[in-house]
Amino acid sequence: SEEVKEEAPKEEKKEEKAEAEDPLKLKVDDLKGLSNRTVNVLMENKVEKVKDIVKMDEEKLSELKGMGDKGIKEIKKAIGEFGLTLK
Repeated sequence: SEEVKEEAPKEEKKEEKAEAEDPLKLKVDDLKGLSNRTVNVLMENKVEKVKDIVKMDEEKLSELKGMGDKGIKEIKKAIGEFGLTLK
């Protein structure tokens, strides 16, 4: 159990670092929890960064060719990790 305690602070530091970077500048393929399909649909529709996602609402996302409810759920969850929401 002591080993687990030693590893925990390292993980916390990593998370702090990730938050310090501007999540809006992240590329969509760097978002955790997005399936390859969802990433491909976003890229094909020129939605390449998180800042492009947050400009859209759920309706706009669903209008992207190939985007379904599952993809929208994945996206909402992924940007939610950064405290971001769709428009």
